[in-house]
Amino acid sequence: MAIKQLSVAFVHYPRAVEYALLESMPFGLNIVRALDKTAHIDLDLFLWEKDVDNYREYFSDETRICSLGSCAPFRIIKRKQDWLNYLNRPFIRLEIARQKKFDCVIGLGQIGIYIASILARHSNAPYVYINDEFPSSYNISHNSYWNRTERDAVCSASLLIAPDEQRIRQLCQELELDSEQIAAAVIPNAITLDAPIPDIDWQERLGLPKDCIPLLHAGSVSDWAQVPEILGSMPYWPERAVLIINGRTPVSDSYKREITHLVTSGRVFWTEQPLRDDELNSLVSYAAGSFGLYRDLGDNIRYIGWSSGKILRSIICGRPVIASCLPSLQFIEEHQLGCLVTHPAEIPAAVEKLVKNREAYANNCQQYAKEYLDFDKCWARACQHLQEISGLILR
Repeated sequence: MAIKQLSVAFVHYPRAVEYALLESMPFGLNIVRALDKTAHIDLDLFLWEKDVDNYREYFSDETRICSLGSCAPFRIIKRKQDWLNYLNRPFIRLEIARQKKFDCVIGLGQIGIYIASILARHSNAPYVYINDEFPSSYNISHNSYWNRTERDAVCSASLLIAPDEQRIRQLCQELELDSEQIAAAVIPNAITLDAPIPDIDWQERLGLPKDCIPLLHAGSVSDWAQVPEILGSMPYWPERAVLIINGRTPVSDSYKREITHLVTSGRVFWTEQPLRDDELNSLVSYAAGSFGLYRDLGDNIRYIGWSSGKILRSIICGRPVIASCLPSLQFIEEHQLGCLVTHPAEIPAAVEKLVKNREAYANNCQQYAKEYLDFDKCWARACQHLQEISGLILR
């Protein structure tokens, strides 16, 4: 039986636009790439980002990419009237989308969720709501316009997708939904290794000492990621252990000055520019392990679980992690994927344990990734849910 040709819209427009590129969110990017590769799907991708040409390497020429932010400043729009004025500008290409009917609409990001709900209503089409941040993470009133909009939008969703089961339950609480009544699926925020990891001489590239044991902190370089705690523990690490720091964006000189007093001379190495995805995978694979430490800033961190991209990237690349002892990260110790710490004083012993058990940890990580973090398996389950609810076949 021939499968019906479908027109699908994917809208990504986050609140924190400066930090939330789609290419930095594997679980969102993986879904778009899966849709792009599906022969019977005609895909329109709407991004807040101005320079959408960067995404051409990810998708086929058949996918139409439209910038929602190319004609306006990238800013957080807080008031309803601001947003309505923005949408009503005649040169915003969303107006073109409004004239088109879609068979399915997918929204990611608090503003993207709102746009997607408009398109879905206009098309009378199933709506898939993807969430990567709790509404409470924006530090605004529970009854603010955008939080109310999110609650209204999700009520019309056919399917909710989040990176972790624990996050679904907590999210439903914030959205005032019955988690038993809404159809939901889990897709971890995990990279897919579509090509061999490149072999890069990181010792030569970063000027590392011979026979060193490298540990990696990748991602946000900030206090909430416990960078000061990591640096302060280094005098007590095994003698040959060094730290490589890779920021998702260039680290400011002012922040480097703030933490200078914590840097152990000759043992801290910076990658000065953000790395391409394949380069980062190579660096993660080169390291003996990665850090996934977080300060408990609220539910968005407390229930981070499988939404931590740096933790899952390390596991998929076969490297253990030293992570914060949060309830949502207990799977790390349960499956022997690394160590959990509650105090900086525990970091040196965790480093030593990772170094001594590298081979066993590597095997555990690879097995866990294969069993739990495979995107194709998770996407198939999500598509099955949607097919049962709406009759749509997305794969």
